Amino acid sequence: MVETAAHAADLGLTFYDGRQFPDAYRGALIGAQHGSWNRTTPAGARILVTFLNQDGTVREQKPFAEGWLDEKTNEYLGRPVDVALLRDGSMLASGDMAAAIPGPGRTRPMSRRSSAISAAASGSTDR
Repeated sequence: MVETAAHAADLGLTFYDGRQFPDAYRGALIGAQHGSWNRTTPAGARILVTFLNQDGTVREQKPFAEGWLDEKTNEYLGRPVDVALLRDGSMLASGDMAAAIPGPGRTRPMSRRSSAISAAASGSTDR
């Protein structure tokens, strides 16, 4: 069982089986947290990675990519819906605002083509 924040709205989930990210990501659960809509303090609006032990229990859970929630205004700049893996091991994320989600630190949605998040695993989420 994987516990996440209440009302974070985990929607799209997939196990990473590619080879573009560091080896530690193989077998990790990656999920899109759409975000709450009715909380005073919003939760979610990020891509979360959950690393698992051999027996399937949770070893560690941390943000993979975030920045789609303006912490000063509590306004959403994007709301992740799903994640998908491509054959080359890169990952795409979709959102429900303008059919794309803006990259962290951006105020406008990126194009669908540029919403790949392959750099996030290496520690860079500024795309």
